[in-house]
Amino acid sequence: MDVPEKLVVQDTSGQQDRIELNGNTGDITAGGNGKTGDLLLTDTGGKQRLHVGLIGESGPIDPSSPTQPAPIASYWGVKVQNNAGVNVVQLGRVPVQTGPAPAAGTSTVSFILGGGGHMGIIEIHNDEGESRVRLGKGHPGNDTVIELRNASNKKSVSLEAEGRIQLLVDNDPVVRFEASGGAAYLGGNGRTGDVFVFSTGGDNATAAQATVHLNGNGGKITLKSNDHQDRIFLNGSGGDLWLGGNDAHGDIMLFEKGVPDNRDSGLATVRLAGESGQVRLRSSDGNERVLIDGTKADVWLGGKGAHGDIMLFHKDEQSNRESANATIRLNGASGDIILRNADCAEDFEIAGDGPAEPGTVMVIERDGRLSVSSRAYDRSVAGVVSGAGDLKPGLVLGRREGETAQQPIALTGRVWCRVEASSAPIETGDLLTTSSVCGCAMKALDSARAFGAVIGKALAPLASGQGQIPILVALQ
Repeated sequence: MDVPEKLVVQDTSGQQDRIELNGNTGDITAGGNGKTGDLLLTDTGGKQRLHVGLIGESGPIDPSSPTQPAPIASYWGVKVQNNAGVNVVQLGRVPVQTGPAPAAGTSTVSFILGGGGHMGIIEIHNDEGESRVRLGKGHPGNDTVIELRNASNKKSVSLEAEGRIQLLVDNDPVVRFEASGGAAYLGGNGRTGDVFVFSTGGDNATAAQATVHLNGNGGKITLKSNDHQDRIFLNGSGGDLWLGGNDAHGDIMLFEKGVPDNRDSGLATVRLAGESGQVRLRSSDGNERVLIDGTKADVWLGGKGAHGDIMLFHKDEQSNRESANATIRLNGASGDIILRNADCAEDFEIAGDGPAEPGTVMVIERDGRLSVSSRAYDRSVAGVVSGAGDLKPGLVLGRREGETAQQPIALTGRVWCRVEASSAPIETGDLLTTSSVCGCAMKALDSARAFGAVIGKALAPLASGQGQIPILVALQ
């Protein structure tokens, strides 16, 4: 049987070829000779489903008359319609105006998928039929517009309509960029987030050659020189900042907002100099007011128009900007050391099973230790245990940390003291001596016996019984 090389369909006149099927080349040619060629596929009801060719209304176009209206609603392309006749796939030039032929740049060539209630999606599959690239909205509730999958068919990259890019491992996002917040999130979901920045000569396949490393594991930032020497290390876990070393001095300079050149260390109001081990604090007018010299172990405060003071506060003090609330103040203006507490005490070893109550009168034993007084007019009296009431020792001598058998004994100054007034009422200003009542003082009535046994003077009266009153310690 002879098979023709070509199959030709002509118009009714038999003069013009309209369709040609070429067996040699495998081509199908439609149109020409003054007619457009189109491919139309319809459903069983005759409704158009696919149209390839000149889409829209056509009409004669005279090339010699550029002002003649062109069929702007027509374009060469492909369109696919749904049951409602809505285009859900369009490929070709989409018109943007009607009337005269469009000027250059006013029309577009587009590939449109979706619409009419349908989502437009493009998927690229591997040879086993597994999706590797997906363009278009994902499943309901998923606004991904581009999705890439790895060899395990797990999502590895997603670009979402809200301006979000995610890089995923085992479907868990480990890198996320948010355009709305201008933020980048790295790590989490079982992965440590890291950022590496390299110099132009660095090998970006070698993490150790990065000049900047932000390490999400422990919250660490490392800055290196171009020769890969660590120069700055910030450790969030330990709350540490390391600067310098490896042939470079570490400095910190802080400037006021009005400084014109923040590269001039001489203009810094605060400077920590690693080379000299110094901390320098300057006033806004450039006068150096505070110098801490680590090399010489010196601290310099004040001068150049300002007094230097040191204030020390108790841990429970909430208003630590008021010098009057300081427990200790070194006043550079007056040259005074101001102690808020009352007496001068010295630590002594205490005999017996336990510490004596503050305010107790103490005497000296033969071995030099102190014990609670128990005899009247005892010339071995040493003083009063400091710390009773609201009068604390302002200065403690001879203190050795870790000694539990010692207590501060007030040698001079104001202190609360246990007294008894059974032998005689106590008036303000009375001399006090030891009593036969353990740990108490009493009014000294016998001046001869009181010589060498006086503790001090009463600063408040006690008419009868026992109690505590403030006294001025003055051994004599």
